[in-house]
Amino acid sequence: MGILIMKSLKPLAALVGLLVLSGSANAVNVYNDKGTRFDVNGQFRLKTQVTSQNHEMKMNDDGSRIGFFGSHELTNDIKVFGKLEWGSDTQKTNSENPKSNFEMYNRVGYVGFSHRDYGQIQFGRTYIPIDWVKKSSYGYGNTGVFYFSDVLGRSVGYSGGETSVNGKYVNYNGVGKNNFMTRLPQTIFLETNRYEGFKLAGTVTGKSGEDGRRVAGDITRAYSLVGFYKSTFGLEFDAGYSAAKGEANNSGPNKDKTPENSILAFGAEYFFPGREFSIGLDYGQSRAKNPGLALYSNQAPRGWNSVKGDWKADLYGVGVKWHWDRIESGMYAGYYLRDGDANTFNYKKETYTMGVDKRFAVSKYNNLRLFAEVAYDDARSENPKYEDKKQYIFETGMRLYF
Repeated sequence: MGILIMKSLKPLAALVGLLVLSGSANAVNVYNDKGTRFDVNGQFRLKTQVTSQNHEMKMNDDGSRIGFFGSHELTNDIKVFGKLEWGSDTQKTNSENPKSNFEMYNRVGYVGFSHRDYGQIQFGRTYIPIDWVKKSSYGYGNTGVFYFSDVLGRSVGYSGGETSVNGKYVNYNGVGKNNFMTRLPQTIFLETNRYEGFKLAGTVTGKSGEDGRRVAGDITRAYSLVGFYKSTFGLEFDAGYSAAKGEANNSGPNKDKTPENSILAFGAEYFFPGREFSIGLDYGQSRAKNPGLALYSNQAPRGWNSVKGDWKADLYGVGVKWHWDRIESGMYAGYYLRDGDANTFNYKKETYTMGVDKRFAVSKYNNLRLFAEVAYDDARSENPKYEDKKQYIFETGMRLYF
């Protein structure tokens, strides 16, 4: 089976190589005639990291992906479109070990309709718009304060690990690493056009997974609503709310109770005159109700996923960036605080980040971005099983866009 999969990926690998090396118009736009268009695009992303706790240099894939997009004009005002996109960890091995071998996974897969005057609607595995609220994340690896749900155990869609079934590994990791910052299946996505600088976007998500194989925490329903404002004088302001409910817990103090997650997020950014300097501010509040990984009353704390019960965390971020557009380079800095309440054992994580980046034009259609980033992490908790961590992180990486 593994050999067959690798053989089936060879044409895809050849296509990626052709796109990266070509630079001709046909490398991106495969077809465009009589209102029908077909594009191929993607990113090859690598990152090398060294920390003060682990002095070994480690190279990681940083989210490489390839996608196919097509559209067709039904009328002068209405288009039908669709997109398929797959991601991969390009640094995994050819081992038969299911935890380390190479694989491709679906990122998005949707179809939709757009109207020139009103907006668009999409169906399938599509984006959750609250991810676009963040404004202080100018960096590449140590920013993004709204990802707090990955720090503590999630109530909905949490990571359940792997189990051997009939000699094969079955992954019970729910639907993803974060309910609100990822792409969810069974989703209807709506987005309006801008009017006087304003637009709205929202999603409704149904059950995920197969009937009979669903586990505690798998999403039963979710929704989001986000408003976006873009002024004519350099100011942007976004605000949104997302919530999700999961299958009832099958064990623990919240057995048979329905877990819930929610996040309220605000982001603002201002581009100063000349657009050579910008500042971004974020605030969010993440909540969990009936978490499946809460402690028993007579149980000792258990590491990173232990919480005492329903919890809340405040999220803060501020970032600045200098943009040198003439040389297509920039310098940025940021501060990010994730501050949990008493039920998270007063979990607190502060991150300070500085970095530089530079864009190079490989061809008319392909470009390369290089970056170097240094960060200081200070994470602490009153959980006696949690290891307080203070470390410096140095990362450098590349992203090749085609």
